[in-house]
Amino acid sequence: MNSNKNRMNLLPLLLSFLLMAACQPAAEVGPVTDALGEVVVDLVREVTVEIRENDGAVVQENGGPVVGLANPAALYCQGLGYSLVTRQNAAGLDAACIFPDGNECGQWDFLAGRCGQEYSYCQGQGGLFQEQGNNVGRCVFGDSSTCDEIAFFEGACRPGDNPFKADGGLAESAESEVDGQATRVPVIGWLGYVVSPEAGAQYDDYVVVLPEGEVGALGIEGATETLDKQIAALREQERPGKYAHFWGSLQCDVMDYGGCQLLVERLRVDGPGDFVAAEQVEGWTGKIIALEYAEPGAPQPDDAFVRTGDYPVQYGLDSAISTESGERELVPVIERLRGSDLEVTIWGVLMCGVPDAGGCHIAVQRLEAGDEVYEIAPAAIR
Repeated sequence: MNSNKNRMNLLPLLLSFLLMAACQPAAEVGPVTDALGEVVVDLVREVTVEIRENDGAVVQENGGPVVGLANPAALYCQGLGYSLVTRQNAAGLDAACIFPDGNECGQWDFLAGRCGQEYSYCQGQGGLFQEQGNNVGRCVFGDSSTCDEIAFFEGACRPGDNPFKADGGLAESAESEVDGQATRVPVIGWLGYVVSPEAGAQYDDYVVVLPEGEVGALGIEGATETLDKQIAALREQERPGKYAHFWGSLQCDVMDYGGCQLLVERLRVDGPGDFVAAEQVEGWTGKIIALEYAEPGAPQPDDAFVRTGDYPVQYGLDSAISTESGERELVPVIERLRGSDLEVTIWGVLMCGVPDAGGCHIAVQRLEAGDEVYEIAPAAIR
């Protein structure tokens, strides 16, 4: 017989018992056990409950077993070793879970994952505690499986039991895995700056990818100790030296800032210096947009290529030079498609560390737009 299954079946009965108990005079109540004699929840708690006015003054204090407070949120708080404080306010009594450092969170908000996530049972066990729109939060594990927090806390659910992603959908199938590893998104010349959160934050450095508001902030980690030091040197820098291009891979549904982590395999601080070796662009899809700059002498407008998908990174765009004419023959095509909102597919060469949109430049050799195909034999890359 599976004792964990018995515990899950007892949870609704336990809640009914708690509601009935709340209506009875306080008395010492023994532990609730399942059919195997294992303790599901021990309702006998020696607690000290302080009732405070809004100004913080203690107006009543008592101790001993309190059955009326034995609800799942209170038991969760106390079961983690924290204390409860009940404050008197205009709406009545409001219980809060008090953490060792003095921070606090409403008992139900704490259980729901709306605050105090760093003090939760889930994150104490290495998971990521998330709100899921009801009174019980969800713990997300490294394998993307999840458990309701109260079930995980009581031992009725374990990592791997529910193969669901953090967004509530089914975990991706083997088609999105390579050698059993979750798919990583290639990161090629992404421009951004590194931010160090305040002391005591759950995660350390993160990177804000440009343009701001399009890609967002992501956790960041160096693939080597040397790269970790280079990333640390970028923290809170001012220009010049604030921005850098990053190469590597991005994985989401992980325990890092914003639920994603950029694993850096190479970086280049933006500004004067050596160009990065040219890289092939093969079949990138996106749209051609017009950028306008406030700086005097800047091209107006300037063309840029924005990749489609979840990460709309921008790159400067121009035609490669034809071997036959010595001209950038695809310029008229690029200008015609600029701002058309038509998705195109391009091939060419990418160079970073150049003065162009996003600090990178794609010299286009082939472009497909719907049924139209344009291609040149490139002579050189500028």
